[in-house]
Amino acid sequence: MILRIIFEYGALIFGTISVIAYLPQIKNLLKEKNSVGNSLMAWCYGLVCDIPPLIYAVYIKDLVLRLYTF
Repeated sequence: MILRIIFEYGALIFGTISVIAYLPQIKNLLKEKNSVGNSLMAWCYGLVCDIPPLIYAVYIKDLVLRLYTF
């Protein structure tokens, strides 16, 4: 039970960080209309933040969340 709570809060925190990491990149894409100024590190950070929700989806055996994560 405690492990599930840890997974739920971890997925929420890392999911929120992931969205925040993508916002400046999306803003730049909309403003400049090209991806030249986008940071590879920001996209990699967002990808790393998607791993905890994926682990949580596997733990609770939720296929839809697994597909949504990647």
